[in-house]
Amino acid sequence: MEFRFHPRDAASAEWAAYGVRDAIVVAVGFILALVLVAPFG
Repeated sequence: MEFRFHPRDAASAEWAAYGVRDAIVVAVGFILALVLVAPFG
């Protein structure tokens, strides 16, 4: 069976990977903000 990897699929896969990374960065930053702000709130 021949498997063809379309450039559009590759691009969407890269964007998905970046989306996951950005989501992790945002989540970690949000948690750090809560930890820093919570004691003063």
